[in-house]
Amino acid sequence: TPGGNGTTKCWDSERYGELAARLMNDGFPVVVTWGPDEDVLVKTVKQKAPEIREIPTSLEELVALCEGARLMVGGDTGPMHFAAAVGTPIVAIFGPTSSDRNGPFRREDIVVERRLACRPCYERDRCPLEHWECMKEITVEQVYEACRKRLLIADASPSLQAQ
Repeated sequence: TPGGNGTTKCWDSERYGELAARLMNDGFPVVVTWGPDEDVLVKTVKQKAPEIREIPTSLEELVALCEGARLMVGGDTGPMHFAAAVGTPIVAIFGPTSSDRNGPFRREDIVVERRLACRPCYERDRCPLEHWECMKEITVEQVYEACRKRLLIADASPSLQAQ
């Protein structure tokens, strides 16, 4: 889910596209979801990963999609919290907010974030220092490796194998 309520909490949609392309190249099916006014983000993702499935979702559809997903990748947004609520494995990308405060809270889930002196700042629409380093410095490689690791953990989990 590349979107989010607040510009500073959004990882670059081109990077989501690069990540999706890498995961699909590894054989994982990838779906991108979006909410109102986020269709431009999806177009940017699709430029990097043209084969990706795109699904506009209502809240009910998003929860149902999370329930069946092997992994959810997204920022500190509502979809991440829905995924946590239904037990979906998560790789969360955090910028200006604190994962210690906002979750995800399962030990197995992975948060990709930069420990910077300026964060958390909790700004939604602007970077007070105007450098956006908390999100810009998170690389596709870091998130990709977190996804691979989280999928391995999920595959080894007896509770997920029993589903």
